[in-house]
Amino acid sequence: MVGVPAPGDGAGRRDENRRGLRPSTSRATTPANRPTYETPDTRWRSASCRVRQDRGMTSTLGVDLASQDKKTALCEIAWERPARVVRLELGVDDAAIVAAAAGDGVQLLAIDAPFGWPEPFVRAVRAHHDGEGFPVAAGDRPGREPFYLRETDRHVIAQTGKRPLSVSTDKIAYIALRCAGLLRTIGERDPALVPRDGSGLVAEVYPGAALVRWAPTLGCPTAGYRGAAPENPARTALAAALLDATGVAADAAQRALLARSEDALDAFVTAVLARVVALGRSEPVPDALRELARREGWIHVPRADALDGSLQE
Repeated sequence: MVGVPAPGDGAGRRDENRRGLRPSTSRATTPANRPTYETPDTRWRSASCRVRQDRGMTSTLGVDLASQDKKTALCEIAWERPARVVRLELGVDDAAIVAAAAGDGVQLLAIDAPFGWPEPFVRAVRAHHDGEGFPVAAGDRPGREPFYLRETDRHVIAQTGKRPLSVSTDKIAYIALRCAGLLRTIGERDPALVPRDGSGLVAEVYPGAALVRWAPTLGCPTAGYRGAAPENPARTALAAALLDATGVAADAAQRALLARSEDALDAFVTAVLARVVALGRSEPVPDALRELARREGWIHVPRADALDGSLQE
């Protein structure tokens, strides 16, 4: 959900004492000498490979990011059989997200938030700031159109009919600023973890677009589940359908939270999308847009058949 940030929002208040990743000194088996990462008890291949090298739990994280902690939700799903929700929380701060991303066994972190801004908008603001003159004159509404949406937003519209909010002109910009800070902090371990096209440890997703794709599989309405009211039959039905379609188990308290909170449900969908991306079941970035996606960000839309096969290990 979008909201105006409160003073001090995002301040680190939770324990960050997690095992961080550090560059490995072993390079002989890494293709093209790409960096590897290791914790004290396990080793990963390159972040973009997302392959666990031990027998520990593999999990994905989903964050429904808001401008304020109280509206931010985090979900973690463990994918060994039987797949299950191992964490579902509301009121999540930046420190908790960063620490979760550094946790052992995390395959991918998906975030429901824009990873960047439209490149024409960035260039226009820079020119205006530097005194070179805004590139569009007064009254030229068509000339301003390229400033509103990123190429990935247009791609989502073409693929699903869902229109993402404009990160340059809507309140979602507050969330994008928070997300940029998260990407910076996660990337301080190594920039290879956070390319904005989703080829590293993090990926941008949009639950609304995913639900459009999955509607035939789910067999229930995917609209009408949003809203603050704790009793929402559409949300209850959607939560049950998602758990069934993904084969993910949740305990009674987690099921109740998914039915009660739109933020928790979006975080669950986002964690599932992280698994979909990790398994290569999302639409790929078109080659012609790959360099732009590394600057603007890229929303990973699941293939229509993404839920047809098992997501479990």
